[in-house]
Amino acid sequence: MSEPKSYIQVLSPELLGRVFDAYAHKPDEEKHLIGLETTLFSSCESGFYANPVILSHVSKNWRNISLDRPTLWSTMIMVRPIASHIPKVENWLERSKTAPLTLQIMQTIPDDDTPIEPLREERTAVNTILEMLLKHIERWEAITFFLCIGFLPAFAEFPQGKLDQLKSATLNLATWSTHPQVVDRVFRAIHAAPELEFVSWCASFFQTGLPDHVPWQQLKRIELDVNDISEEPSSVGYVLDILSKCPQLTSAKFILGFCKTTTPKALNTPLNLPNLRSLALDEASSPNIAYVLQNLTLPSLHTLNLSLFSDEERSSANLFKAVGSLVGRSKSTLKYLGLDIDDEQLLKLLPFAKDVEVLRVGGAKTKKFTSLLTRNANNKISLEVLPKLEYLHLTYAQDAMRPHRISASTAALNRMVVFRTSQPPATPGLKKLKFISVGTAASSFQTAHITLILGTYSHLNLKSVRFEGN
Repeated sequence: MSEPKSYIQVLSPELLGRVFDAYAHKPDEEKHLIGLETTLFSSCESGFYANPVILSHVSKNWRNISLDRPTLWSTMIMVRPIASHIPKVENWLERSKTAPLTLQIMQTIPDDDTPIEPLREERTAVNTILEMLLKHIERWEAITFFLCIGFLPAFAEFPQGKLDQLKSATLNLATWSTHPQVVDRVFRAIHAAPELEFVSWCASFFQTGLPDHVPWQQLKRIELDVNDISEEPSSVGYVLDILSKCPQLTSAKFILGFCKTTTPKALNTPLNLPNLRSLALDEASSPNIAYVLQNLTLPSLHTLNLSLFSDEERSSANLFKAVGSLVGRSKSTLKYLGLDIDDEQLLKLLPFAKDVEVLRVGGAKTKKFTSLLTRNANNKISLEVLPKLEYLHLTYAQDAMRPHRISASTAALNRMVVFRTSQPPATPGLKKLKFISVGTAASSFQTAHITLILGTYSHLNLKSVRFEGN
């Protein structure tokens, strides 16, 4: 009598192929590689390791399925490429057949102490890899190239009119200042891509400013650090100038850390962007954030992220009024709110966030903050603060520029969570807290205080309690 087969053995090739795709392209948090400390060749973005070759070594059936699934091999993530990556690129290009390619190359960012010889070897390897990839340029769909060790000859005669499938492009060619014509030629080809939706120039045009051939009219997503496009501080009005050129935008992020302190005159009529769902203003001063928000109408706004530059830059401008007027004027329903602002502004703003379901809070989390979020069945006003909140993330990291501290006591945090998970029967429409996370995936934090909190949540009806970090 034969043994019964396991569920995985009876899956159809198509379903098993989808499982393979999930493994190859979905981040595995336990294998997260932070930074550029090591070399990496992966099929998974965001610094996570995955390799479909592993699947092909399990059994003959799995090998046949994996080799016959081009999408498994069409994403190549290379961090600090080395010579051994070259045959892998050749192999994966062959196995990906005609599938659109997602490509990422992250070179070493050298400093004064970086040894010269490894840089030379890496530069040679990257140049060879780029030569191979250029032979399949018509298949490029998304590219992220941080080419930080100077000019690479492979791009000297960058092909024009070949990027028919390109939708997303991020390039950092800041160290190529000795070859401005090549930089311009590369971006001319990218900007001419008919399907292009997103482009990030990083600091490629730091000395000259963005070129006039940027296809603003067709872009749906932009991400721009204003310090990367000019040696002199830019006016915050530049943000509105850019937005006014992009009628199809659905997502925009601006890093405004070095904008001029003086704000220009407000627009006569707020700029209306009907499709913009996500807006982030990062490392900005309070007046600059308020200026941008006061000059926009965003009827589709779903996600708003605001981050002040540092404690020293946090003025008393009425951010809560700017946010309130934006939401009211736009008649939008704000569901996701990320705030790294001073405590005073935070406490004023939260009572107006009636529809927010996801809240991420940086900066200081004080007893006042936890008291504001603590519900009281006998206090109607407390029930009106974030009534629909389901997911709360508290950033916690020791950062000199952005202190993300939790100064509220363990007892105050516990009380807030307990009361957020207890829904009074007489209050219809009030949602319970389902998810809470503390920390940041990019920074380590002191665990002693957080561990005390973790132990007290075991009796609550939370779907998830996650504590991130190292």
